[in-house]
Amino acid sequence: VDAAARALFDGPLLVRADRRPSLAKDCSMARHCKLLPRVLEPSETSVLAFDGSALELEAAYVPTNSVEASNAVLRARWKFSFLPDRVKVAYSLVQNVGRLVFETGVAIPLAAGATRFDWVGLGPYEAYPGASKLADFGTWSLDRRDLYFQGNRREVRALRVLSPDGAGIVVMPEGESGDFAFERRPGGGVMVGANAVVSCRACRFVVPPAVRTVGAGEELRGGFSVIPASALAPSAQISVFGDRPNPRPFAPFVKTFDE
Repeated sequence: VDAAARALFDGPLLVRADRRPSLAKDCSMARHCKLLPRVLEPSETSVLAFDGSALELEAAYVPTNSVEASNAVLRARWKFSFLPDRVKVAYSLVQNVGRLVFETGVAIPLAAGATRFDWVGLGPYEAYPGASKLADFGTWSLDRRDLYFQGNRREVRALRVLSPDGAGIVVMPEGESGDFAFERRPGGGVMVGANAVVSCRACRFVVPPAVRTVGAGEELRGGFSVIPASALAPSAQISVFGDRPNPRPFAPFVKTFDE
């Protein structure tokens, strides 16, 4: 990935144990989440193989606080394949405790320079299994300051992240489409969750109607590719994401109560 695209990243890929509950939705979720914090850094990492074109890692992630399981550990295996125009990421996650999962997968931390998000999929509003009636399939653009920016997007075929100076990356899911969640980070920046599991949201104090239970030892797999926007011709980007001006954020409030 070129230097301009690398500047959009704010650290290595992490494991996302669950989504952050909001006051308007998922308020009762904290009673059911066993693993905190929700974005985990590795406690130990080992290199399994490296030959110049691919890197395989194994890492353990130990929560600092676990509501119901004090010995909880998540283990991940990563494979990074370095191709001329992209980096392919494949991962698997295994946990030693069973738990309810609202969202889990890989966390991609992006720096404050990541301001514009374009994607092909359901939008512009967040969408979840059983809760996507307001979302239409199409090409969408949002500024990270937009009131409706945060949340999961379903059936995403391609995601592009741009900075004000035009530097950017394109993220392509491993399969035909994937789930990608946007979450603003304190102090600026965005955490993009490449989700392997997504459950529905619900109203306050109500458990979502369809919550995935992941058993101890069950393996979750996923993957995606990261492509520098500079590696794609402008005409190719326009054919996928359209040619529209920078989106104006809908931001009627100075601060929302969920942040």
